[in-house]
Amino acid sequence: MSELDSGSKESRYGFCCSPVVMGFWAGIFLTLWGSSLLLSYWYPAIDLYSQPLLFASAGIACVATFLRYRAFHCAITGPALLLVAGALGLNVEGSWFVDTAALWPVLLIVIGVSVLMELRFAR
Repeated sequence: MSELDSGSKESRYGFCCSPVVMGFWAGIFLTLWGSSLLLSYWYPAIDLYSQPLLFASAGIACVATFLRYRAFHCAITGPALLLVAGALGLNVEGSWFVDTAALWPVLLIVIGVSVLMELRFAR
């Protein structure tokens, strides 16, 4: 039996919101984000890239969650977060201008729609 079978307590939350899946995602995200904070402490030039590193950490955590638990929304939000991280990194570097105020609503819509799709359609 898997740790997320239909008889477990996680099934009442919906798969994407189960404590097991959220704990796995949070553990990876906090490890990556904390590592980037420590790295920026030792190398202050990296501090400019704090926002891209935040989104890259969240995106990598989503990809890892998708690979481990096949969470449907992570298949959508992981690449979206990594694209936002890349766009913000290029914006910080100065080689590509991105309106960061426009990224937030788009990202929140993508995350919201993907979670709703998982709760509605994925089994």
